[in-house]
Amino acid sequence: MPQNRCHAWQSYVVTLDPGVDRAAVAADLRTRGIGCGHGAWASHLLPAFGASKHACPVSTDLFRRNLALPMHAELTVCQAEQVADALRTALRAHRPAHPGRAGTAFPGIDASLTFPGNPAGSAHEIDIL
Repeated sequence: MPQNRCHAWQSYVVTLDPGVDRAAVAADLRTRGIGCGHGAWASHLLPAFGASKHACPVSTDLFRRNLALPMHAELTVCQAEQVADALRTALRAHRPAHPGRAGTAFPGIDASLTFPGNPAGSAHEIDIL
C-alpha cells in the first residue's frame, strides 16, 4: 500500500475452530460489552436465493465459524486490548477438548490479532493466547 494511504478495514474476522460454539463465544463477548457479528453471509444460504443447487461447503463452513470483531478508525489500542482480552476469555471458556493435542491452545485461530494503525500510527499486534 502506498505510504500516503491507509487501509479501509471493513471488518476484522476470526475463524474459530470447528468445535467452538460461535454463538456461545459471541454471547460471552456481548455480556462483556464487546459487539460482534457473524462476518460475511454465505449468500447461497439466504432465503432470498431459494434452495441452492450448489453445496458450497467451504463457504458454508466459514460462515458457521467466522466471527467479526469490532474494527473502526476510532478504535484505540486500549479498546483493541479489551477486545482481545474478552476473546481470549471466551475462547478458553468455550474451546472443545482436543485429546492428543496438548500444547495447542486454540487450534484454528491465529495466536495474535493485528489491528491496523491510524494514518499517524502503526499497526499494533495483541497476543490472544
